[in-house]
Amino acid sequence: MTLMDPARLVEKWFDNHDEDGDFLVCDRAQSFSIIGPTADSTWIIYSTKGHVTLPPVARYATALDFGIICRCGLPSETDIHWLRGIIQTRELMFVGDMDPADTMIFAWLRARLQSIVVTHVGINDRFLSKLGISVPVSYRIRLGPAGTAAVSALDNVLPDANDTLGRDCRRTLKEGYKIELEAVVSTIGNADPILAAAIG
Repeated sequence: MTLMDPARLVEKWFDNHDEDGDFLVCDRAQSFSIIGPTADSTWIIYSTKGHVTLPPVARYATALDFGIICRCGLPSETDIHWLRGIIQTRELMFVGDMDPADTMIFAWLRARLQSIVVTHVGINDRFLSKLGISVPVSYRIRLGPAGTAAVSALDNVLPDANDTLGRDCRRTLKEGYKIELEAVVSTIGNADPILAAAIG
């Protein structure tokens, strides 16, 4: 393992920058919310915002053709084994805030689950385009000191950050702002289209 290993860099960043609450490291007592995939599911959604992504699922009357794993914060390295057991050969679709913390969590998952395809499906430019929205400037949130410092660190943990987030979202981060999933819900009026935009 090299000094530039993305997962280790993310872990170190979270350990050293938890002062403003954005870079939360989960301990084993913090539970995941899980909706198990069916046997023929080809993907699983991983979300850092269960209170946004789970309510629309509750309105489905039939079984879903995908699973969902939700928990805020950076998982522990000890979570990787059982995550692999749930995901198996499925694609993991990441849905989180457009901020340095969640972008680093995506980078960590991709690095730790190297044999599994991990795809960033929201919030990014493609996600917002599918929803047909532009989040109002007033809904954006100014990054705290740790978040601001993390913007320049993203290139070390996620070299393809520009492609992953898209030009507009990357520019928003560089201007010192983040967009949370709650802002997207406020913009469109409800959370129902969130998963469709992420996986559609």
